[in-house]
This record gives sequence, structure tokens and C-alpha cells, in this order.
Amino acid sequence: MTAYSHNGSCIRLLIRKLVQRQKGEKELDSVFLVCGEEGSGKSNSMLYISEEYEKQSGKELDIKQVATNLRELLTSLYKKKKNLHILDEGEELNNLNKDSIVKDTKSVFVVSRADAQITLISYPNPFRIHAYFKEDRAKGIFFCYKQKYVYYFSRKAFRDIRYEASMNPMVKGLDDFVTIYKHKATFVDILPKYKGHLLEEYKKRKRENIDKVFEDVIDKLDSVEKRYTLGQVSKKVMLNRLTLLKYIEAGLLKTEWNGNNTVRYITEESLKEFKQKLINEVKI
Repeated sequence: MTAYSHNGSCIRLLIRKLVQRQKGEKELDSVFLVCGEEGSGKSNSMLYISEEYEKQSGKELDIKQVATNLRELLTSLYKKKKNLHILDEGEELNNLNKDSIVKDTKSVFVVSRADAQITLISYPNPFRIHAYFKEDRAKGIFFCYKQKYVYYFSRKAFRDIRYEASMNPMVKGLDDFVTIYKHKATFVDILPKYKGHLLEEYKKRKRENIDKVFEDVIDKLDSVEKRYTLGQVSKKVMLNRLTLLKYIEAGLLKTEWNGNNTVRYITEESLKEFKQKLINEVKI
């Protein structure tokens, strides 16, 4: 039977159990996924949970325990034992990522059970996260819905319905999943707006992270889109084509062919490298 709360009391009770478990002799860790469509209230839910944890554990969290990537999360887990940690952006753990960092992160979680950590991993779609975290590690999943509701499914409840949901043509998105299967949630809670001491620093870091993502993508687009022909490069570096071809043959100027191998292009990155080589030649 699903429990309901309009003031965060269901989550408060869950946190109380987790803190007691963390203080117990078994010292087992607890991992939870915080999911939902973009703008569904994941950040508010995680910060609210952190506030409840602070109240019940007597430990004050710092902003470094709210990680923006796996490196920051692992550092936080290593330095703060028996505590709460948040991975605000869990995209690196997607089930298509074959990088070694995912395997390394899994290894850390495998060997660190005795550290009795509580970890919240924000990931929009739990069906697409690495199998180890959604099937083996997560004790439960918080589904955030319309910046107001939080539906909590235990690991068993989620396992029981996720295969059925994957075959249900009515489930076309996370909101559909919640609408159709919300009656199987362990509890439903409505959380107040978080206004705690982490808020301002969290907003600042969120803005910095957004800016960094934009800058990285723009840099990548620039390096891909800015391509020059030999004629254009000739004008930029004041060298004739014959001289440029000699540099190309010597491997000092990297080029790329177009799709049918009829035109050579030089990328912005290759051009920058080549200019630096010319500068070095002059210095010599």
C-alpha cells in the first residue's frame, strides 16, 4: 500500500532509518537514484534530503559533497566516511559508456560497503543508467514529477515493474511511467522548497558547470566546423601552395580529405599547431 505525505514526512522517516543503519554495527552503504524529466525537481529533492540528513545525523555537509562529476564524487567518498554524498550529474554512468572510469567507480562501490556511505545519484532516466547501479546497487529510486511530487520505488518494486513497463506501448517517457505505475510506489511525498545553507553555493556551481558545458561544446564545434582549403591557409600564413605541400609531405601540416577525396582541408586545430611550428622555426 502506497503511503502519502504532503510535508516531506515520508522522506524524513526514510532518512531516520538510514542514519540509524549508518550508525549500526553492520556499516552497510545505501545508494539511491534520483530520476525524472529535466526540470522535474531533482536538485530540490536531493538538497532537501541532504538537509534532513544534517538534522538527523548532526553532521553539516559542505558543497564538495555535492559532486558534479565522478572524480569529485569519488574524492568526497574517500574523504568523508559515514556521510551523505550527492552526484548531481550522473551522465558518465550511462549504460553505453565503456570508459574505464565507470568500471573503476563500480569497483569503488563494491569494496566500500563498510564505509557506510549514503549516496544520491541524479540521473534523468533510470532505464539507461549502468546496470550495476540500477539493478544491483540502488536500494531505491526517487522519481521527481512536475517540481512537486516525489514517488519512491524500492529496488524490489522497481524490478517488478520495469520489465513490464519496457513492453508497455503506453509508456513513452518517464512521466508516462509515473502516471501508470504510481500506485506501486512505496510512498509519495510533496517536498517544500529547499532554502538551506548549500543553496547559494549550489546555484553558483550549477551556473559554472552550465557555462563550462557550453564552452566545451562551442570549442568542439569550432574545431570541427572551421576548416580551411590550401588556398585559404596559403593566404593566412603567407606561403605558396607548393611550400605547403612540402610541409604536408613532411608531416608538419595535418590535412583531412573531404568525402570523395577531392579536396584537402586543414582544421582550426591543425592550423594553430602549424603556425606554432613556423614560429619555432623562426626562433631557431
